[in-house]
Amino acid sequence: TGMQAVKVRVGLDELERAGAIERHANEGIRFQVDLNNWNAAQIQDVNSRLKLHQAYRKAQLDRMIAYAESNSCRRKIILKHFGDTGPAEAEICCDNCLARQSDRNATTTGGELTQPERAALIVLDTVRRLPNDVGREKVGLILKGSKSRDILQFGYDKNLYYGRLAACSSIEIRQIIDQLLEMRYLKLIGGEYPVLRLTPQGEAAVRDKIAIPVRLERQDTKQEIEPKKAEHQDGETELIIATILDCVKAIPAKLSRSGLAKLLVGSQSERVINYRGNPFFNILAGYTRSAILAFVDQLLADGQLAKNDYGDLILGNHLETTHHTSQMSPQTTIRQVVALGNTKSTVAVPELVSLLHHPDGNNRRLAASALGKIADKRATKPLMELLSREEKPQVRQYAVKALGMIGDASARTLLEAIALDDQEKDYTREAARNALKKLPLVKGSEPSTVVVSRPIQNSQAMDLVGEFLSRSHPRRLPGPWEAGWALGFHSAFSGANWSRSDVGELAYRLKYQGDHSVLSHLVDQAAALLMQQPDLSQVDAIVPVPPSTSRPNDPVSTFAEALAKRLGWGYLPAVIKSRQTSPQKEMHTQAQKRANVAGAFTLQSPVKKQRVLVVDDLFDSGATLEEIHRLLRRAGAARVCVLTLTRTIHSDA
Repeated sequence: TGMQAVKVRVGLDELERAGAIERHANEGIRFQVDLNNWNAAQIQDVNSRLKLHQAYRKAQLDRMIAYAESNSCRRKIILKHFGDTGPAEAEICCDNCLARQSDRNATTTGGELTQPERAALIVLDTVRRLPNDVGREKVGLILKGSKSRDILQFGYDKNLYYGRLAACSSIEIRQIIDQLLEMRYLKLIGGEYPVLRLTPQGEAAVRDKIAIPVRLERQDTKQEIEPKKAEHQDGETELIIATILDCVKAIPAKLSRSGLAKLLVGSQSERVINYRGNPFFNILAGYTRSAILAFVDQLLADGQLAKNDYGDLILGNHLETTHHTSQMSPQTTIRQVVALGNTKSTVAVPELVSLLHHPDGNNRRLAASALGKIADKRATKPLMELLSREEKPQVRQYAVKALGMIGDASARTLLEAIALDDQEKDYTREAARNALKKLPLVKGSEPSTVVVSRPIQNSQAMDLVGEFLSRSHPRRLPGPWEAGWALGFHSAFSGANWSRSDVGELAYRLKYQGDHSVLSHLVDQAAALLMQQPDLSQVDAIVPVPPSTSRPNDPVSTFAEALAKRLGWGYLPAVIKSRQTSPQKEMHTQAQKRANVAGAFTLQSPVKKQRVLVVDDLFDSGATLEEIHRLLRRAGAARVCVLTLTRTIHSDA
């Protein structure tokens, strides 16, 4: 066979356990084997049990890897693993705790940073802020301001630190990263494609603004730096000014000039302790407070900022009705628009609405996207007016998506017209159909005031009626979870006739016929439901329920993965079966069903502090979902919600 002897020995043992062979007593190095009848069901049971065992061992390995790569207290991890919930304090604890303790004794940045020290903090904060883990080469390209396709395609050019170390060569940036790895401020984790992560020492360095003594082979003089920084410096200055003004606009008359500087550089001062969850906190990491104060003082002198009677900062009078993004460079404007959307602050709505008239179509597109993220109904009419004059297809698509995210019923007529207009791009019509699913159905909702140039025909109107009647009607799921919904009932009776509902038919085709053409329809309905239910939309990752019987293509996992991809959420197949269970439909009482699944699941990856959405295909008694809910909450999940494709009629009882 070419396999290791251990594997062959295990295979023989399992075949004997399944009754496929019968082994007689050993005679020296030989033994006799008789072949029995091949029982496919027993062999399948053996195969399933071996897979469960492999999954369990893999889960153990994953826990070991997580332990090795974790920045948390290792003593606490070990105690928790063995069920000890007591305190984990110790004078001499673990390497992670000692690293944090020793770093607190390092030199903090009380004064101006040297060029290498500032570059080191910029590298660390770049790694900390990246939404996805990347390798050191990618970090170097981001900091260098690379225009490579990979950087632009995944939006790394929108990163706060993009191009921040453009004055350094790629070799110098690599030297800084290597030194931070050597000094244990950074670590590489992963196998074939290792990625950068902060160590506990690195986290403390960013938090406390430690002066890290990195070395550069060549440190540019001021005269050498200026020519190379020319194309970045203006944009960087504008970005700092725009950030200061936006912060004051978001929290006016709350902070003094010193308090604002502490907030923006992420100071640990008690003065700004209540602002650590604010989106502007630490957004200008790598700068000193004195540098930010210099910008603030200049804005005060120019009249762009002012102080109230208590000495707190407010916008200058002439800025309350103007929008500084119109004076920015194109690249800085794009960054600022994206940043405004990410804050999700309604304060940004007037400025973003004004950008819907920007001459650059890309800015109009991003402004529409940002308004969708904020989801303030004040943006509905401006977006509808934009669609009445806009010619660029991609801008139209983003404006339509934004209307769906806002969810204002007054946009329904316009969206229906776009969905039925053959002259629109297919992706815009699809966006309109998705947006319509997110709008509430409210009697007497105010119709659109925008004139549609292409009227809806009667036949089209009938199609819309038919579309509404064929929509799913979501149902709540009772249980211990924070929120639970099903897309609809699986089936219903009309008189004596039984039939599957529309969503039930789609679920049946996916699960039992392997028809993946229905997947997009189910994902559309689920995405619309999640956007309509705020309780369901607070999610970090989607967790599929493992199948009761092994299938070549598990429909629940397939659906969960597609839904996570559509929404941009994480996909986390954390739950696996630790033992075989009987089909729940064979059980007659709730007690039997709960006993059947009790302790039948385990975790193969951590979920601590994660907000998860557990996904299954059918809700009947809820016993399986209750068991998984208990497992996830015991493992430290911060929030557990539930979504199923369908539910049975009698589950209401």
